[in-house]
Amino acid sequence: MKKGLVAVTVAFAVFCLVFQPISPCFNVKSVNSSSGVFLKYEVVTVFVGELKHVVQITNPWQTPIRGGMLLVPLIKNQTGRHYAVLCNVSAFGGTFSGPTFLNYSSGNAYVCWSDVTINPDKAFTVELTYLILSFSVKYHVDYSRLRE
Repeated sequence: MKKGLVAVTVAFAVFCLVFQPISPCFNVKSVNSSSGVFLKYEVVTVFVGELKHVVQITNPWQTPIRGGMLLVPLIKNQTGRHYAVLCNVSAFGGTFSGPTFLNYSSGNAYVCWSDVTINPDKAFTVELTYLILSFSVKYHVDYSRLRE
Protein backbone atom coordinates (compact mmCIF):
# COMPACT_ATOMS: atom_id res chain seq x y z
CA MET A 1 0.00 0.00 0.00
CA LYS A 2 2.77 2.44 0.95
CA LYS A 3 4.75 1.75 -2.24
CA GLY A 4 1.62 2.41 -4.30
CA LEU A 5 1.02 5.76 -2.60
CA VAL A 6 4.65 6.76 -3.09
CA ALA A 7 4.45 5.79 -6.78
CA VAL A 8 1.28 7.84 -7.34
CA THR A 9 2.73 10.85 -5.49
CA VAL A 10 5.99 10.72 -7.45
CA ALA A 11 4.14 10.25 -10.76
CA PHE A 12 1.98 13.31 -10.06
CA ALA A 13 5.02 15.41 -9.13
CA VAL A 14 6.87 14.33 -12.28
CA PHE A 15 3.79 15.18 -14.35
CA CYS A 16 3.72 18.68 -12.82
CA LEU A 17 7.42 19.19 -13.45
CA VAL A 18 7.29 17.89 -17.04
CA PHE A 19 4.33 20.01 -18.12
CA GLN A 20 5.40 23.17 -16.28
CA PRO A 21 7.70 24.46 -19.07
CA ILE A 22 4.99 23.86 -21.72
CA SER A 23 2.23 25.62 -19.81
CA PRO A 24 3.63 27.29 -16.70
CA CYS A 25 0.55 29.39 -15.91
CA PHE A 26 -2.86 28.02 -15.09
CA ASN A 27 -5.87 30.31 -15.28
CA VAL A 28 -8.31 30.93 -12.46
CA LYS A 29 -11.64 32.37 -13.62
CA SER A 30 -12.90 35.51 -11.92
CA VAL A 31 -16.23 35.27 -10.18
CA ASN A 32 -16.93 39.01 -10.71
CA SER A 33 -15.68 39.33 -14.28
CA SER A 34 -17.20 37.66 -17.31
CA SER A 35 -14.58 39.19 -19.62
CA GLY A 36 -11.58 37.14 -18.61
CA VAL A 37 -8.91 36.09 -16.19
CA PHE A 38 -7.33 38.42 -13.63
CA LEU A 39 -5.27 35.91 -11.64
CA LYS A 40 -2.72 33.38 -12.87
CA TYR A 41 -0.30 31.27 -10.89
CA GLU A 42 2.92 29.51 -11.71
CA VAL A 43 4.14 26.36 -10.00
CA VAL A 44 7.73 27.18 -9.03
CA THR A 45 8.85 23.99 -7.28
CA VAL A 46 7.35 20.66 -6.26
CA PHE A 47 8.32 18.83 -3.08
CA VAL A 48 7.63 15.13 -2.58
CA GLY A 49 8.59 13.56 0.70
CA GLU A 50 7.70 11.74 3.85
CA LEU A 51 6.89 13.28 7.22
CA LYS A 52 7.13 11.27 10.43
CA HIS A 53 5.40 12.67 13.53
CA VAL A 54 6.71 10.95 16.68
CA VAL A 55 5.36 11.42 20.20
CA GLN A 56 7.16 9.70 23.08
CA ILE A 57 6.03 9.78 26.70
CA THR A 58 8.47 8.43 29.29
CA ASN A 59 7.56 7.38 32.82
CA PRO A 60 10.54 8.33 35.04
CA TRP A 61 8.77 7.23 38.26
CA GLN A 62 8.85 3.92 40.10
CA THR A 63 5.08 3.43 39.81
CA PRO A 64 3.13 2.72 36.62
CA ILE A 65 1.02 5.40 34.94
CA ARG A 66 -2.49 4.02 34.34
CA GLY A 67 -5.59 5.21 32.51
CA GLY A 68 -3.88 7.80 30.35
CA MET A 69 -5.20 9.20 27.08
CA LEU A 70 -3.24 10.61 24.16
CA LEU A 71 -4.78 12.73 21.38
CA VAL A 72 -2.53 13.48 18.40
CA PRO A 73 -3.79 16.04 15.85
CA LEU A 74 -3.81 15.00 12.21
CA ILE A 75 -2.51 17.10 9.31
CA LYS A 76 -5.40 18.34 7.20
CA ASN A 77 -5.47 19.25 3.52
CA GLN A 78 -6.86 22.79 3.65
CA THR A 79 -5.04 24.38 0.71
CA GLY A 80 -4.52 23.45 -2.90
CA ARG A 81 -0.76 23.79 -2.42
CA HIS A 82 -0.11 20.77 -0.23
CA TYR A 83 -1.48 17.30 0.21
CA ALA A 84 -0.75 15.00 3.14
CA VAL A 85 -1.76 11.34 3.03
CA LEU A 86 -1.62 9.43 6.31
CA CYS A 87 -0.10 6.08 5.41
CA ASN A 88 0.95 4.56 8.75
CA VAL A 89 -0.11 4.82 12.39
CA SER A 90 1.72 2.76 15.01
CA ALA A 91 2.19 2.68 18.77
CA PHE A 92 4.45 0.62 20.97
CA GLY A 93 5.55 0.40 24.58
CA GLY A 94 3.04 0.09 27.39
CA THR A 95 -0.48 -1.19 27.01
CA PHE A 96 -3.32 0.77 25.40
CA SER A 97 -6.63 0.71 23.55
CA GLY A 98 -6.85 2.12 20.06
CA PRO A 99 -6.12 3.87 17.94
CA THR A 100 -9.45 5.46 17.15
CA PHE A 101 -9.99 8.40 14.82
CA LEU A 102 -11.98 11.35 16.14
CA ASN A 103 -13.53 14.24 14.21
CA TYR A 104 -14.84 17.23 16.15
CA SER A 105 -17.43 19.77 15.03
CA SER A 106 -14.62 22.35 14.91
CA GLY A 107 -13.21 20.47 11.92
CA ASN A 108 -10.17 19.18 13.78
CA ALA A 109 -9.28 15.49 13.50
CA TYR A 110 -7.26 13.41 15.95
CA VAL A 111 -5.93 9.91 16.53
CA CYS A 112 -6.70 8.77 20.07
CA TRP A 113 -5.18 6.12 22.31
CA SER A 114 -6.97 5.45 25.60
CA ASP A 115 -6.37 3.36 28.71
CA VAL A 116 -2.63 3.88 28.28
CA THR A 117 -0.43 2.22 30.90
CA ILE A 118 3.29 3.03 31.03
CA ASN A 119 5.44 0.96 33.37
CA PRO A 120 8.25 2.49 35.48
CA ASP A 121 11.27 3.69 33.49
CA LYS A 122 9.53 2.76 30.20
CA ALA A 123 8.18 4.82 27.31
CA PHE A 124 5.02 4.88 25.20
CA THR A 125 5.75 5.91 21.60
CA VAL A 126 3.38 6.85 18.79
CA GLU A 127 4.41 7.32 15.14
CA LEU A 128 2.33 8.80 12.34
CA THR A 129 3.81 8.72 8.84
CA TYR A 130 2.53 10.93 6.03
CA LEU A 131 3.37 11.15 2.35
CA ILE A 132 3.63 14.82 1.38
CA LEU A 133 3.16 16.57 -1.96
CA SER A 134 3.68 20.32 -1.79
CA PHE A 135 3.84 23.10 -4.38
CA SER A 136 5.59 26.45 -4.24
CA VAL A 137 3.38 28.91 -6.13
CA LYS A 138 3.96 32.40 -7.51
CA TYR A 139 0.84 34.47 -8.28
CA HIS A 140 0.51 36.93 -11.19
CA VAL A 141 -2.31 39.43 -10.72
CA ASP A 142 -3.71 41.61 -13.54
CA TYR A 143 -4.30 44.71 -11.40
CA SER A 144 -6.19 46.50 -14.19
CA ARG A 145 -9.08 44.05 -13.70
CA LEU A 146 -9.43 44.52 -9.95
CA ARG A 147 -12.36 46.55 -8.62
CA GLU A 148 -12.75 48.23 -5.28
